[in-house]
Formats: sequence, structure tokens, C-alpha cells
Amino acid sequence: MHESDDLDYRCGKFNVGDKGQRYEVLYKDRSGIEKVFGWTDREDGEPLMGSIKLNPSMTSPRVVDRRRPTIQELIRDSDLRIKRKESMLKESVTVEDAIALLNEAVLLDRAAMSELFLRKRVACSDAFADHPTIQVGSEKGQGNVGVLGIINGLFGVDEHRYGAIAMIVDFDDGQGPNSISKFGQINRFERTPPRRAGEGKPE
Repeated sequence: MHESDDLDYRCGKFNVGDKGQRYEVLYKDRSGIEKVFGWTDREDGEPLMGSIKLNPSMTSPRVVDRRRPTIQELIRDSDLRIKRKESMLKESVTVEDAIALLNEAVLLDRAAMSELFLRKRVACSDAFADHPTIQVGSEKGQGNVGVLGIINGLFGVDEHRYGAIAMIVDFDDGQGPNSISKFGQINRFERTPPRRAGEGKPE
């Protein structure tokens, strides 16, 4: 407990000092200066609050939770959360964001991306194939879907029912640029170019 001319004998029995108690009890002296009266583990500040109220020279008593974060700590934590959010999590992405990430992945490991996007297609149900935005292919009457079809589903379709992102593939099997071949290698991803009505799949 801090010594003060305002304190009388009634306060002496509570003079246990700061031993890490959770709550700090404050008051204002005759000059309006706020001072520390003492510490307690009780949320209501007792028995210190009761002692202050018995002394007319002490006013505006209040209890402060010393484990509660300060405004500076709250601001700091908020800034850290915002920075983490900006660096790790995104609430929304654009088509350009997705294309940039896909092309970055291609640069990092073209073989892995080609294996994942060109060779990993799985059969799907008719209900799945009827999804309004997910891009689904068909082979011998059986619907099949790949990773890009799912990603494109996030961004909707154009008036010709094509997705926003196109995958440009270098083929080495002689079957032409419009065939889906397990021998191909991804060149890049880009926005699907606009087409006129009646045009086939963009090259």
C-alpha cells in the first residue's frame, strides 16, 4: 500500500502490499490526484473499497483488473491480427488472384502441376455434372471433373457456359491443341478469351 496523509488507522490492517493480487484499488485525494490504495483478489475490491468509503478525504474509488489488457495491448493485438490476415488469409479473391497463384505454382513445379491438372480427372455423377458453374468434361458418356473445373466454379460462367480461367497446354503427342492428353505439359493459365456464338472451345 502506498503511504498517504489521507490514510488513517482504519487502513493499516489491510496494508499487505503488492503480492500479485489480481485487482488494484484506486482513489482520488483532496487534490483530485488518483492514487493506489492497495491490492486484493476480490473483484469487488473489498475490503479495501469499504475502508476508502469510511474516509471522506478519499473519493472516486475504483477497482482495476490488472490482468485485463490495456488499450495499447488491444491495439497491438488487433494490428497483429490484421497483418496475419493480410499475409495468410483472404476473405475474397479475384480471377486474377487465382491465375497468378496457379502460374506461380507452374513455375515452381511444372511437372507436379501437369500431373495434378491434366492426369487427375475423376468420374462424377450426373447431379455433379449438372452443377451450374463447375466445369465438367465427358468421355464416352461419363462425366469427369478435374481441379480446374472446381476452381472455375468459384467464379461463375460466361454466356457460353465456359469458366473464367483457361489452361494453356503444350502437347507433344501430335493430337493438336484442343485434345486432353496425358502427355501434355501445362504452359500457363490465363483468362478465358471471349468467343463469338457458335465457336468451339478456345485454343
